[in-house]
Order: sequence, then structure tokens, then C-alpha cells
Amino acid sequence: MFDPQRRPPPFSLHRRDMMLARQGRGLSRVEWRMAIFMPILLLVIGWTVWDWRERMADAMARGAEVLPIEQRLAPMAKPLWDALSALPDAAAIAVEREHAQALVAADASVPLTAQGLDALTLAWAEARLDADRQAPPLPQRLRARDLLLPDHVRLGAPLIIEGRIEDRLPGRSADSTRAWQRLLLAIDEGQFVEVLSDAPAAAELPIGSSVQVTGRLLAYERRPAEGGQEVELPVILGRVLVASAGAEPSEDLAEFHRPFVMPENILQDVDDFRLWTETRPYYYLLGQVLRDLSTPGVYEQVPDGNQAADDIHLRPHEHRGKPYRVTGYVYEGWEDRDVARDRPFGVGRVVRLLLWRRDIAPVTETINGVERRSIKQVLRLYEFAAITDQPIPPRGTLVVAEGRFFKKRAIPVKPDPERDRRNNVQRQSDRVYPWLFVTGPWRIVEPAKTYEVGPLGWVVTVVAGGLLIAGIWWWRREVSERGRQRRWLRRQAAAQAPSPAPPPPHTAERCPSSPPP
Repeated sequence: MFDPQRRPPPFSLHRRDMMLARQGRGLSRVEWRMAIFMPILLLVIGWTVWDWRERMADAMARGAEVLPIEQRLAPMAKPLWDALSALPDAAAIAVEREHAQALVAADASVPLTAQGLDALTLAWAEARLDADRQAPPLPQRLRARDLLLPDHVRLGAPLIIEGRIEDRLPGRSADSTRAWQRLLLAIDEGQFVEVLSDAPAAAELPIGSSVQVTGRLLAYERRPAEGGQEVELPVILGRVLVASAGAEPSEDLAEFHRPFVMPENILQDVDDFRLWTETRPYYYLLGQVLRDLSTPGVYEQVPDGNQAADDIHLRPHEHRGKPYRVTGYVYEGWEDRDVARDRPFGVGRVVRLLLWRRDIAPVTETINGVERRSIKQVLRLYEFAAITDQPIPPRGTLVVAEGRFFKKRAIPVKPDPERDRRNNVQRQSDRVYPWLFVTGPWRIVEPAKTYEVGPLGWVVTVVAGGLLIAGIWWWRREVSERGRQRRWLRRQAAAQAPSPAPPPPHTAERCPSSPPP
């Protein structure tokens, strides 16, 4: 009986034995073809995934994104301005004058022992005004959130702020030679500040006019407000007051209208955890980037800021002022009014863009107290301060620009514990930190359309499909041939098997005692 599983003899000229020996000698034709075909198919799949990784990331990034929403200040109740308490008299101020002058000579701020607009505060204010008029300091432009959100500005810090005069009362200080005026100023986001000033313009500017105040932060005071409320009101010591509508750049900013020379260590005092953008280093970096735009080759080979974002986040001081190329989708855009007003080093227009981008890049996370770094998909915020005359691009536009890293800008966000729980986020701060870059003009990038296949993609698809069809055809042919061989072997075995001997013919036995018929 033929047994296809039996081993053939070592040597045989029989066709059946030769076929069995050839089948058991090594890999079959199907196995050889699969051994060649599978690596090729794996290479094609790997190359396709590698070539389309950006498209895959962009496709995932196009989903609905919940970006942080900047926290808004609740409108402040209007402080009552009809019955302000009198200022300390000249005798009480004279007692503190020597101490206050020593503090000003040492460039110290308002002492912590001062309580609101007391005698020590007024003595410091008089000495500070006299010193600042001799050597005006460079002020920091501030807005309501800088003054009223946590991380208040340090008392005594020089500043510029704008608002509308809501009310005015003379500052009553017995026997004082200073003509103090107390102005209630309405500033942005429905907030109010008090301006205490002896400048002549403080008494001359009409109520309801827009004004720009240059001075210093003097104090915070609790004041009664409408509706029986109490508010904490910032008090500003006003040195210069000018009508802000059509005003020329402040004389205090004359430093930015001289020929550009980048000071050494100008970026050392930048604070990545403050709510504002430091005016002096920001304006000087604008001047540096403006010079870069007229210098060939500065941004030809710069690192990818999206990939370096984690290193910048961990060690911002090491990357400050260095050039990078950054790409992102526009979330919000606006013109920088301060730059348009001050025109530092001839820069007349800067567009600020808040961008987002979902990158596959290194990221360092602290989860349950354990810090680890891995390459994963992460959503990040970037910000451009772009020197350009381009129109603000629509939301969702993909742009790329080269520029220099300035700082991480802290933006307060509305807390949402439920959203953080759904996204498995362990929030360590109530702020987000976009990476702020001072750049030149941006370029609009046409995003790859994931639903279209390019010519190279079609070639890869056709080749992979052809190989797959050929592999299936080869496999079916081999299976069919093996079946045909097995059927032939069975027929040969059946033909060569010896025929069984026929049974002997049947003969009837006669009984000896029976008579013949």
C-alpha cells in the first residue's frame, strides 16, 4: 500500500521515489516565494508608514481640540469717589522724609511697613517723583490682569498704563505744597485703578478723556464700592499724564529710538512665570530680529522649535535669544498696540499669533511624583510676535516662521477638574505656558490632504497590490499542483499493486453412497 509519509529509499530510479525525495529535500516553491514576498511586503508597509507619519499626525490633529481659554477678570464694582479720606499732613510726612530718601537712594521699593497711603508711603512717593524726574526709569507696559491677578507687580515697579478718567478729586494734605490729584481710572477688562499725581495735567485733563499714565505702582488699598461691596484698588503714582489718543511715543522710551545696539545680558531678567512680557528685553529682541531679516543666512539652518520644545520648557534660560523654526495652526491673532505706539527701533507693526500644534516629539512628564521623558504625541501652544505687514491669517491656518525664542508666557486658564479627569491630566498649575518667539514674516503651509494619495502613493499601492495578487496566485497554483501530484501518485500506486489471485472454481462434491443420477 502506498504511504505518502514514508521516507524514500536512499537511492531509487523509481519516479515515485524521486518525486517524494524532491518534495522532502527543502523548502517548497510556495515557501520560497513567501520567503521572498513577505520581506518585500513588510518593507513596503514600513516605508509607507514612515513616509506618511506627518499625514497621520496631521489627521489626528484635525480633530476637535479643547484649547485652554484665557481666564477673564470679573468686572470690578465701581469704587465710590465722593468721600475719600484725607492724605497725611505735611508734618507727618516730614517725619518720614529722611527714611524715605534713604530708601530711594538705595533704589528700594515701598517699605513693607507702609500701610496704604500713610505718611511713609507719601514721603517715599515725593522722594521717588523727584528722583525719577531727574533720571526717568524705563517703564513696563501693564494691563489690568498684570495688576490684579496673582503674582502682583512688585510695589515701586515703573510702569505705563492706559485708561479713561472716570472721576477726580483733589488730594487733601494739610500744609502740603504739592497739588495732589486723585483720579479714578477705568482700564481694560472692566477694572479700575487710582492715580495719585502732582503733575499739572492731572488737574487739566477732562473727565472722560483717555489718558496714558507713566509712573510707579504705589500701593493696594481696600475701598468701598457700589452695591455695598469692597474692592482692592491698585494705586499708581503718576509722574507723567498725557492724552493717549494720537499721543507721540513717551519720552521715557527714548532708549528705543536710538541706533540699535544689543546690550549684554539684556535677557537675564526675563521671568518665565510672570503674566506680562517684559518691555525692555522684548523691544530689544524685536530690534535684533529686524536686523536678522536684513542679514543673509541667519535662519538658513536653524533647529526645529517644535522638536526642541521640551528642552526649551525645562531650561528656557539656555535657549533665550537662540534662533528656531516653528510651525503651528493659528488659534488667535491680534496686533501689538504697544509696539505700534512706541515703534521701537523702527518696528511699526507686530502681529501676535497664538498657535497650536500636535507633535510627535519628546515630552517630560511628572506622573504620581515620578518624572519620565518619552516620545509621544503632545499638544503644545506657541506664540509668534511677528514683524510683518501681512494680514492676520484665519483661524486654522498652518504657518511656519523663523525667529528667536524669548520666553514662556504664563496665561491663566479657567480650571476644569472634570475635563482634566477625562483626559487623565494631573494639572500642576492654573496656567498654560506658550513658547513665545519673536519672528519675521510667516509662510502659509498647505497641509497634506490625508484623503488624497499622491503619484508615489499610487505606485506603492499598485506594486504592493500586484505582489499580493501574485503571491495568492502562486499559492493557489502550488496547492493545485500538489493535489494533482497526489492524485497521480495514488493512480500509479494502484496500477502497480499486484492483483489478488482469483479464487479456485467451485466443484460440487458427490456423496459416495448416493446413486448416480
